[in-house]
Amino acid sequence: MTVGTQEQRREYIDKIRNLPGQLRELVHDLSDEQLTTPYLDGEWTVAQNIHHVADSHMNSYI
Repeated sequence: MTVGTQEQRREYIDKIRNLPGQLRELVHDLSDEQLTTPYLDGEWTVAQNIHHVADSHMNSYI
């Protein structure tokens, strides 16, 4: 990704900053069972996917 203008950089930073809240909003009504049950056998759970996204963001920008 090429960071262009200051405005584009601010947009990228805002997207990263806002993602945790957006994810919380998406899952706040889910039960623990829904968060920890894979949608298919052998696949990741919602909780695992969210953790993966957080790790990916952290590792990409550190």
